[in-house]
Amino acid sequence: ELEPALEPHPQLAAVLVTLFIKSGQPHVLLIRRSGNLRSHAGEISFPGGVFEPEDESLLNTALRETHEEVGLELPPGDVIGRLPTVYTLTEFKVSPFLTLQSSLPRLRANPREVDEIIEAPLAPLFSTLQRDVGFKPEEDMWEFWYRHHRIWGATARILRHIAEFL
Repeated sequence: ELEPALEPHPQLAAVLVTLFIKSGQPHVLLIRRSGNLRSHAGEISFPGGVFEPEDESLLNTALRETHEEVGLELPPGDVIGRLPTVYTLTEFKVSPFLTLQSSLPRLRANPREVDEIIEAPLAPLFSTLQRDVGFKPEEDMWEFWYRHHRIWGATARILRHIAEFL
């Protein structure tokens, strides 16, 4: 697997991959990032963000950012593991953490950071997996579609890891 050429010190980030049951079906929690953000504006992603020194760990980053972005507050013990690290073309090193929830409370989008909260059913989402034709075949670039949303880049690579695992 090729790794993108990175600056000597990529920026550390973490996301929380939340799988949950809704209407008897497994779903995943995604967000559409605010169009006003400096990086990855308007893109579909998992809740998460950049590591801050006061976080003390990447897990704490994922939990803090998820709470800030969608109001979901979970204890560290609810996280069952860490998925493979992914790199972005914008020089982020992203650590995805996985949690399984029987259901979700009512979520609220932080309008400064999130334009939309997306609760996507896994089966229809995974059925749309395809190579991202905007990249070379040897690159690990994939895309998914949910409704009118294109999911690509690091988020798609994380979703692909989940699809392979399940």
